[in-house]
Amino acid sequence: MTARRRWRFRWRRAVTLIIGAYLVYWAGVSVHHILAIRAEEQTLTRQIAVVRKDNRVLEGDIRALHNPRTLKRILTGQAPLPTITTVP
Repeated sequence: MTARRRWRFRWRRAVTLIIGAYLVYWAGVSVHHILAIRAEEQTLTRQIAVVRKDNRVLEGDIRALHNPRTLKRILTGQAPLPTITTVP
């Protein structure tokens, strides 16, 4: 007759597995957050590029308004008012 093996609950192994699963879960959450932040960064970078382009156009318009000849042409109606859509 063979002796029946007794099943034992191993606390150390169980705690190690629980801690390991906890760490794997939060590593996955962190990776998800990193990917979301990277996508948001790319969106903001594109928006910054558009704003910088508009800023260059507006700076050109300001320079044109500081020029007395251009300002006189605008005031007399010979030249249109500068806007973002018109290039000086």
